[in-house]
Amino acid sequence: MVFVLADRICEVAPSVRGYWRKVVSDPAFRISAMAVVTTSWAVQVEAMGFAAIVQRIGAPLQVAIFGEEHEGIAWAARTVRSAQLLCGSG
Repeated sequence: MVFVLADRICEVAPSVRGYWRKVVSDPAFRISAMAVVTTSWAVQVEAMGFAAIVQRIGAPLQVAIFGEEHEGIAWAARTVRSAQLLCGSG
């Protein structure tokens, strides 16, 4: 999953982190990679906080932050491919 945020988005609503925490905690959702593409320092900090929460709860999701869309897409593709190989479905 790659989120490409417009430059005008400079903050994240408090409810967003809780929503995604519920999503990644649900075993029915199989998301292995979330790339956040943003130029906002505040959004980067929020994404880093979310990545720390995901790691702490042990969800099988990797979160990374990028400044360019092509970087986020390439990383997500590599991460998903790697997860598929580990699961034997690649």
